[in-house]
Amino acid sequence: MGEAGPIRLEVSFSEPVLVTGTPVVPFLLGGSTRELAYRSGSGTSTLRFEYQPTSGDTAGLQGTFDGKVGEVIRLSEGASISDWAGNAVAFVEEGSTRLAVMGAYYQPIRTLTAGDLNEIIDPENKPGKYELGRFILDPQISTAPDAKPFFDQPDKEYWKDYKLPTFRQAVNGVQAYRVWYNSVVPERGNRPILATGLLAVPLNASGSVDMVSYQHGTVFLKEQVPSNSLDTDNVGYAGAYEGRLAVAAFGGQGSAVIAADYFGIGPTTEPEGFKVKASHQQACLDLYRAADRFLEASGLQLGTLNLSGWSQGGLVTTQFQEKLESLGVELGKVGAAAPPYATLAATLRILFNPRVGSTNEVPDAPWQSLLFVLTHLSYENYFKKPGFAMSVLDPQYHQVAIELYERRGDLVTNLNKLPTAPRFIEIFRPEYWDQAFFSNSELADCYHQMSAWEFIMKTPFRAYGGTQDHDFPPSVTRLPVQFQDVFNPGKAEFIAVPSASHAGTLLAGIANQVEWFAGRQGNGLGYFFPY
Repeated sequence: MGEAGPIRLEVSFSEPVLVTGTPVVPFLLGGSTRELAYRSGSGTSTLRFEYQPTSGDTAGLQGTFDGKVGEVIRLSEGASISDWAGNAVAFVEEGSTRLAVMGAYYQPIRTLTAGDLNEIIDPENKPGKYELGRFILDPQISTAPDAKPFFDQPDKEYWKDYKLPTFRQAVNGVQAYRVWYNSVVPERGNRPILATGLLAVPLNASGSVDMVSYQHGTVFLKEQVPSNSLDTDNVGYAGAYEGRLAVAAFGGQGSAVIAADYFGIGPTTEPEGFKVKASHQQACLDLYRAADRFLEASGLQLGTLNLSGWSQGGLVTTQFQEKLESLGVELGKVGAAAPPYATLAATLRILFNPRVGSTNEVPDAPWQSLLFVLTHLSYENYFKKPGFAMSVLDPQYHQVAIELYERRGDLVTNLNKLPTAPRFIEIFRPEYWDQAFFSNSELADCYHQMSAWEFIMKTPFRAYGGTQDHDFPPSVTRLPVQFQDVFNPGKAEFIAVPSASHAGTLLAGIANQVEWFAGRQGNGLGYFFPY
């Protein structure tokens, strides 16, 4: 290669670090994998890496990161990077290899064929399969051999007229990745964090590829996140069907799919940031940027970006929409199923207008008490409000609230220790039982800060509400559409899903969005009839 000089790279950290051994940075040179070896910088915040080209390297070509792997430092045996206190830099274990992530790392999870994706959206209840057939069963009897769908229960007539949507069959497979990427926590002064999320890329894609950013609903276990939803060996696989559904429905039609694990859940030691607005926006934004870099490295162009989400994820969807539109990012369409966009209104409805239910009217879901626990402790942690949760919760529930927030102990046992409808208000100290006091408290401000519906939307928007949703009824889920009708008419529409439960609204919403995102209107109720 002649007298070519060395290729050098400097990596900057937020504080001085100490290096032992010889970490390396993998990169591409002329299409071949090479390694930049650590040379100097221990004790400072900037490390220097270097590679000396040899006669076997292609002349005239500069190095670049392997974009389909990511920007990482490989910590070989005996190598480490730590701060002055001896705390090792966050790293990802890939077999026997440790990788410190500088930008993003794309860890392959699973390759799924079109047939695999069609299994995910198959409504037949198959033993050992945690797919659509299992998802539509009544959660209280889903382990029974003769279990029936939630809309086929004699004592739940309010769901009996629900029509299960038929999803368009997959036309391609996908390659799924767990993305490890660097982000920051805005509420904590942009403190760096290593975040995770899911990326699914259509197999054999070429040219321009549309992308769907899917925002997931509340998880009962921290492992039930999108990045685990396709990993059959993960403990959260069974309860992470929602992520698989998004990949099968959208990815099976040729779109790339991304889905962030929100800060504090998934493979992290951070406290959970439930509904925390700026952190939700940052997690989704940085995953989107990492996925865009991956597509570019794969020779693909990003086409239309669409957004979708359910429940808490529907709220995160409008939070993300608000952020992207403020940055001038052009979106195609946005769909949100059964979310509490107006978090204060949704909360006041549950607490001061609870539904006890009847033969034909759905009661409030008993697990809604978990939403209050996660919200208050997240606010306390992310906004540096020590003691906030204790100041609003009745003292008798504070310890169980911490265990639920940290996912310690048995979830069902702990939930059963909290009041249920119509007594949700009793989880709070007595002064909060007065609606006027509640509405003028810092607690109300906490909920208001998390909302995302009082902004002028630039993107066509569909809100989906189940008429028998046991979490958030249409009185809550249609609020952003009513707001747009006043100030921005024609931009948003509300689609009522007849007799739909909370989960039924998810299914109808995604089935409809598959058609709508592709320019097909569907029939307006979330159902697709094959033709």
